Amino acid sequence: MNRFFEYFFKRPPVVFPLISVFLLVICIYDIAQWVGFDRVMKIYWLRPLPVVLYTFFWIAATFFKKWGAVAFVILAILHLVAVIFLKENEMVGRLLDNFMVNPVPLGLIFSFIILIYFRKIR
Repeated sequence: MNRFFEYFFKRPPVVFPLISVFLLVICIYDIAQWVGFDRVMKIYWLRPLPVVLYTFFWIAATFFKKWGAVAFVILAILHLVAVIFLKENEMVGRLLDNFMVNPVPLGLIFSFIILIYFRKIR
């Protein structure tokens, strides 16, 4: 357990664990908000999926895994492109539209942070 805290909190820059905790909290909130309720259509149970993927890849980047960093950047770009081009379809627009895109594209901001520290990631 001590080794986990060392690799997660001490080794990476302070921004990485802070964003990891933020994404984890938002991920849990989003899952609790949408999954398992009969009042929403079953397709909306997939709404937390991008946030779960963002969280998973960011935590991998926090442990300095290059595949996690690259996957996070690609996911952020694909998510933003999908929201921009599929916005006219009402159901898909609501399904993809979350805090990582609107009002500020946090996924891209976090991607720039990854790219700043990309040389340190193995």
